[in-house]
Amino acid sequence: MALPFRILTVLSIRALPHEELLRGTNSNDSDSDGDGYSDGAEVRNGYNPLETLGPAINNPEFIYGKTRLSSFEAEQKEALILKAELTKKLGRARVARIQTSWSTLVNAYIYGRYTVAEIIDTIKNGPRAVHPSIPAVIWRQSENYKKFLNSKK
Repeated sequence: MALPFRILTVLSIRALPHEELLRGTNSNDSDSDGDGYSDGAEVRNGYNPLETLGPAINNPEFIYGKTRLSSFEAEQKEALILKAELTKKLGRARVARIQTSWSTLVNAYIYGRYTVAEIIDTIKNGPRAVHPSIPAVIWRQSENYKKFLNSKK
């Protein structure tokens, strides 16, 4: 006999209600399409929970061709790591002055996979080591990035 409610983990409590709204599933029915896989498992693995053996859903891109991390807490943890490294190398006052571009730099670190050293160079010298929308692996092959490397010699 199915329970009239679902027992959810802490992560699914935060993530699934939003996904269920996006997908149009019923939060009181753990298997909307009746295929034997829970809606949560289907959503987490990129499948449509409303179609039995349906095609994978493409997660929308956030930035740098990547989907957003699964939780705000995960993003915040990475941002705090970056802030600690920048504070260690640049000082608290200098880090406090970069508030207007902070989200761009955090996204570059998390999603663009830029290094702390590249982000520090961008803070000190302007945009040359970090591109706001091109992933590091591609940007590092560009002529502009090569100019950055030559300036370091």
